[in-house]
Amino acid sequence: MNTMNTMYTMNKTSNKIGHKFTKTNLGTRNSVLYEILAPAKINLFLRILGTREDGYHELYSLFQEIDLADELKVELICCETTDKEVFQIETKSGLCEVGEDLKNLPSEKHLCYKAFARYMDEYRAKCNSFGVMARKISVKATLVKNIPSEAGLGGGSSDAAAILIILQDMLGNPLTEEELEFVGSKIGADVPFFLVGGTSLCSGIGDRVEELSSLEGISLKILKNARGVSTPECFKLYDSFKVSKTISELESNGYGAFLEELRKPLTRSALDVVLAHKDLLVNDLSKPAIILVPEIEQEITDLFSQGAKVALMSGSGSSAFGLF
Repeated sequence: MNTMNTMYTMNKTSNKIGHKFTKTNLGTRNSVLYEILAPAKINLFLRILGTREDGYHELYSLFQEIDLADELKVELICCETTDKEVFQIETKSGLCEVGEDLKNLPSEKHLCYKAFARYMDEYRAKCNSFGVMARKISVKATLVKNIPSEAGLGGGSSDAAAILIILQDMLGNPLTEEELEFVGSKIGADVPFFLVGGTSLCSGIGDRVEELSSLEGISLKILKNARGVSTPECFKLYDSFKVSKTISELESNGYGAFLEELRKPLTRSALDVVLAHKDLLVNDLSKPAIILVPEIEQEITDLFSQGAKVALMSGSGSSAFGLF
């Protein structure tokens, strides 16, 4: 049984920082309330080049932001220099049901806390290098989960990116774009993309992000069964296949022409562009993910039977999407 069966649309972000937010000064408490959407993503193609010596995988993937999003309300409180920084986050069910394990997850185990801690460490180090006193920030957050976990839609990484974005705004943009993306890459492979959003080519371990012409407006449907896929297990099984490839090989086999079209203003509809290169819409993690969760194959079949022009799994699964 599918737990998700919903139509969405590909998004285009309005600025360099992908997440849109509003903020309200709370005045007397010396604090600011941020309300921010953390969008999901799909991978229009996901090719694994191989494994590095440090164990990370080299990726080559076309990421696309969509209009499914988690909702965050975050109060950032400026502390006195003698106060201890506090991070609190409450997770609630939205469009997807949140299990008790996530609802009861200690704040310090949350990916959003990792984003907070990494950012503040980088911020303090930069302040110290300039002989400037770093400000202290405490966080009280509520996260409404609309993006299911273990779905290949990047929900946790997007939530973490949202924390980075509002901290950067609250503290007056002390980090450069490159420094912020470096912090993001230390949190998770998808986080740098969510600092940009829209339509982007991601390579390296996900830390190299190239913005491309927007594919906004394409309609898609997402199906997800009740079971999730463990990303580490999926990559471990993929590694057992002992397959490798290079970017030059991929680019000579059609990806180069696809990306060159996306590097220029589009001269035909976004859907026509994608369908002209539909044979390149391949996810190397599909095979191991389907071994782990066979229901994914039925999701793809169901999408084609509903009229999808192309259908494939997103990320490491277990969700699949179809373009209409």
